[in-house]
Amino acid sequence: MKILLVKCHKKTIYSYLQPIITEPLELEYISTLLNEKHINHMILDRLLDGDNFRDACERYNPDVLMLSGYITAVGTILSYSDYAKGLNPKVKIIVGGSHAEINFEDFFSPNIDIVVHQSGLSVIEEILNCFQDDKIDYTSLKTVKGIAYQFNQIWNVNDKSVLDSYDMPIPDRSYFNRHKSKTRYMFYPEIAILKTSISCPYQCEFCYCRKINQGIYLTRKMSDIIKEIKYIPVEYIWIVDDTFLIDRFRAMAFIESIKTYGINKKFIAYSRVDFIAENPDIIKELRDIGLIELIVGIEDISNKKLESYHKGTTENANEKTIQVLGDNNIRLTALFIAGIDFRKADFNNMKKWIRSKKIDSYTVSIFTPMKGTDIYNLYKDDIKTRELSRFDFLHLVMEPIHMSRLRFYLNFYSLYADQVFRSRYIRRFILRSWFGWLNNFDDERKI
Repeated sequence: MKILLVKCHKKTIYSYLQPIITEPLELEYISTLLNEKHINHMILDRLLDGDNFRDACERYNPDVLMLSGYITAVGTILSYSDYAKGLNPKVKIIVGGSHAEINFEDFFSPNIDIVVHQSGLSVIEEILNCFQDDKIDYTSLKTVKGIAYQFNQIWNVNDKSVLDSYDMPIPDRSYFNRHKSKTRYMFYPEIAILKTSISCPYQCEFCYCRKINQGIYLTRKMSDIIKEIKYIPVEYIWIVDDTFLIDRFRAMAFIESIKTYGINKKFIAYSRVDFIAENPDIIKELRDIGLIELIVGIEDISNKKLESYHKGTTENANEKTIQVLGDNNIRLTALFIAGIDFRKADFNNMKKWIRSKKIDSYTVSIFTPMKGTDIYNLYKDDIKTRELSRFDFLHLVMEPIHMSRLRFYLNFYSLYADQVFRSRYIRRFILRSWFGWLNNFDDERKI
């Protein structure tokens, strides 16, 4: 049996700059499992290997095709499955990923065989156990938790179970090792990604990540995390947990483990503002063991708006966070939300606030109710598009309340234009990306 693992992408506005290119970690975990079972397989990610899906599919001729991607790539996944089935009607196609876990019905296509709607490698292993050469034993497939499968043109949905522990093996990074020179996070070259937890314990209504694993937050053993870090062959590591800094004691355990094992890496991670504001001593210690950047959801500049998001943070915590990170020379990338109820004054106030705080690295997302979240049900009747590729936080999926779509976009993108105008950091990145003027990596903290 031959399996082709494909990370699917859809181009967005950011694709022209490619500020972030990372390894397909979920596929590398599956690769680890396939290695253990001595199953012939190949990973395909066009951002890294540059291979065309159609060419690779024809050349490799897989018995099983596994496709993964985010919400914006749903159309790509459906297109790839159509092409693969047209090429070989006997190929079995399995779809997984974060969007499939919550919105598995989006993949009920005649050309898809199985949709995985539960986290964990054990589901993939159970599916593989249902294969007899390149054929599926559907009697066995009925017992596999956390999948939907098509049989005789009818979709069957099996119940899912909740993970009670998050034990993951060290992923096979042989694919990453071959293509690491193409990975990056802005100015950081050759960056690996690390997952240390699943879901999120907070209740932000707009957040999709907290719905994973049916909202049950789990963390990996610190010993497993450190063991994986030791095997990572590059200097920069991006911890991609929705929020890495949640618990003070876990943060201290991470710090002490890094010190104990003499690990010399540089880390990027996500954090809430309240943790940073309330734990400046931890932030200092994290800096000392290699933390160089935090990606922080500031979201809005007013308490009223923050309360409406059920974020549990405040204006004061936002300001304290900026101070703490500045004091420790840790780069801040701030995340904001532009509401569909924004007036011109709201955009201007956000712009002035960002300027006043001297924030030179930030993203602003258009308020977008993600399918599967609590807040989606409140707005689903107002959503004007069913084209999932537009759910990229850069397009309006609902009509703005106080201005035309054109005026909204002009005000929205003026925030990015202002960033380019003010931020040498961003200008240098754009010049390097578009024109190749800057070929050498500089420590961005000196910029």
